[in-house]
Amino acid sequence: MKKSTIFLLLGLSISFWGKLKAQESDTLQQLEIQAFSLPNTQDSSMLSLDSLRGSKAIALIFCSTHCSFCNNYIDRLNSMAAEFAKQNVHFIAINSDDPGLSEENTFGGMAAARPFNFPYLHDSTQIIARLLEVTINPEALILVPKDSVFRLVYRGKIDNIPLNIPGVEDHRKPFLANALKDVLKAKSPLVPKTALGGCHIQFIDKEEPSKQE
Repeated sequence: MKKSTIFLLLGLSISFWGKLKAQESDTLQQLEIQAFSLPNTQDSSMLSLDSLRGSKAIALIFCSTHCSFCNNYIDRLNSMAAEFAKQNVHFIAINSDDPGLSEENTFGGMAAARPFNFPYLHDSTQIIARLLEVTINPEALILVPKDSVFRLVYRGKIDNIPLNIPGVEDHRKPFLANALKDVLKAKSPLVPKTALGGCHIQFIDKEEPSKQE
């Protein structure tokens, strides 16, 4: 088992302390998070995972409205968030794109856009994306509170068809929704990881972290 401990503190904008643990036999890298906070573009407040420790699960959606794939998912994500909120599951969107990419990726631009009906956080330093090895928009992660940490149990696609076109519903595989339903039944997701497709996150230094598949 390989372990590493990471502590990061950046003034008022972001704080993170995490511990990574991986096992060669695992199909999904085990990640345990003790705390992280990011600013919410919707009201300028700080949102911490600690405030959601009573949740059944937290769905983290790395997404930027600069990416057409993400834009196709906005309505579906808003519907999913509303439905799963009834079962104490919280959705959080995180924008980790280079803030200089376009005006919409600045804090003010994201606040004006308000694409999501749930918190839309700004990872302006991209530390959270790098720590979690997220390189693609959109990517979904499910965190489950466990004792004093949050355990990663799913990472991958929201579903297999990002397009909003007639006649595709019968072919859609709702990976994220199915994984959340498994978690609510106190089960490990039947499919804990899926291959990704979408837009590469635009990193400030143009060097993307390695991505394990």
